[in-house]
Amino acid sequence: QYLVYVRYGPGVGGIGSVMIRRGAKGFTVAKPSKFMSDNEWAPLYFDNVYVPPEDVLLPAGGFKKQISGFNAERIGNASRSLAYGRYCYNLAREYVMTRKQFGRPLCEFQGLQWKFAEMKVQLDAAQLLLYRAATNADRGFPAADETTIAKLFCNKAGFDICNESMQCMGGLGYTRETLVEYCFRRSRGWMIRSARRKRPDEGIGNKVAGICCVRADRGSMGPGISEQAAENDPAISGWRSNRHSGSRHGPGAQRSAGTKRRYRQPPRRGWDDRRNAGGALSR
Repeated sequence: QYLVYVRYGPGVGGIGSVMIRRGAKGFTVAKPSKFMSDNEWAPLYFDNVYVPPEDVLLPAGGFKKQISGFNAERIGNASRSLAYGRYCYNLAREYVMTRKQFGRPLCEFQGLQWKFAEMKVQLDAAQLLLYRAATNADRGFPAADETTIAKLFCNKAGFDICNESMQCMGGLGYTRETLVEYCFRRSRGWMIRSARRKRPDEGIGNKVAGICCVRADRGSMGPGISEQAAENDPAISGWRSNRHSGSRHGPGAQRSAGTKRRYRQPPRRGWDDRRNAGGALSR
């Protein structure tokens, strides 16, 4: 069986989920392909598939409830990424302590010591962020912002450490005689899964600012922006006035027939002021 998100109506409130049985009429699994990690994936096709009532998991409006469990999956994602990095770190550390070049172990070279110091900092910091996200989940599902931060940091730390460990081990790390290349490929995949890196960055940024950007498709404002504050903000009020007057280009945009879109540029400060005053910029 397959868990499938479906749309009953417009907006987030119109999304729910159903179970699709493999042998359902009109349901087709296409030819599988392989990821870089050797895992297989395949497109799913639906041609007027009938879903019986007993296979409807969540009706319209149930998406938010179901997606809240996604934060728990992100903790598992972060744990795997960190585990790959830690394994490669330990393997590379053992290698540089036993491998000798120019009559002494590789671990005595300062450049490699710096690499391992940076990897150790990344490992410990990622571990603490992961513990924070997991231990604060005793009130129910893990918090979205804490799990997102842990996932982002563990994903990057795990991949970077796998990469640096491969570099420290040279050609041996690039072969399949060890699991370093396997961890490298797997950790890269976990960076994509459970939301790409830049998408969680946006969510964290909105959480820090306490707001959400103005949505051009809805004209709505996120939490933290009151109507009065919006009216006093020239950027938002200007965007509104242009939007209500039929302009789609936002505040400061000027466009006429047959011309390209142009935006008013902010004044150049600092350099022009010093130049006009006869001053010189110091380096």
